[in-house]
Amino acid sequence: MNVTGMFGYLLMYAAAGYLAVCLYQLNRFVLPGMLVLYGVVMYLSSEFEVKSPSLQVIRFFEEEMSFVLFLLKVIAVTAILLFGVWLVTRNQEVSS
Repeated sequence: MNVTGMFGYLLMYAAAGYLAVCLYQLNRFVLPGMLVLYGVVMYLSSEFEVKSPSLQVIRFFEEEMSFVLFLLKVIAVTAILLFGVWLVTRNQEVSS
């Protein structure tokens, strides 16, 4: 993994964190609810011996051999996450 790939991961994680914080500011129960839902999904996937959803997401990025396609995947996921932030925050007023 080179510096550009690491920057891609950093950008993607930053966008995911920004979306999580915006959801938390919108409603204090959304983020803990999503964490509980994630825990339930992980428990059910281990109970029924199904491949973990988080492992499938990791493989989606890790198994890509072409660097250009990897960057396109990272840019697309980051754009989707930032679009989610825009959807959440577009009607909020700025207060000083």
